[in-house]
Amino acid sequence: MKVTSAANLNPIKVANKLMESGKVEYAEPNLITKFKRMYTPKDPLFNEQWHLSATPDFDIAEGADVSAPEAWGLNRGKREIVIALVDDGFDLDHPDFSGDGKIVSQKIMWMEI
Repeated sequence: MKVTSAANLNPIKVANKLMESGKVEYAEPNLITKFKRMYTPKDPLFNEQWHLSATPDFDIAEGADVSAPEAWGLNRGKREIVIALVDDGFDLDHPDFSGDGKIVSQKIMWMEI
């Protein structure tokens, strides 16, 4: 059977009604779900950044990445949002940090233990 708009019900409800009627042995909708691709940046080094989206190629624990492509599918952020990076060393001259407004402030602190 094919459910058309004339049914005035979605395919799941039609299948449920058929099952409730007792006139069929089995009814289940065959739904087609369209998935859109997750956003992937054009950065040529993206595939090497395991912390954003790990693949089986990396020797790390499953789920150790931050699932960035899934998050980017929802929202890619806004320039007005400021984030903080706290790290013991990164290259401030890296191209990802170049551009107007990328680094709004930096503070270098040393602590000896």
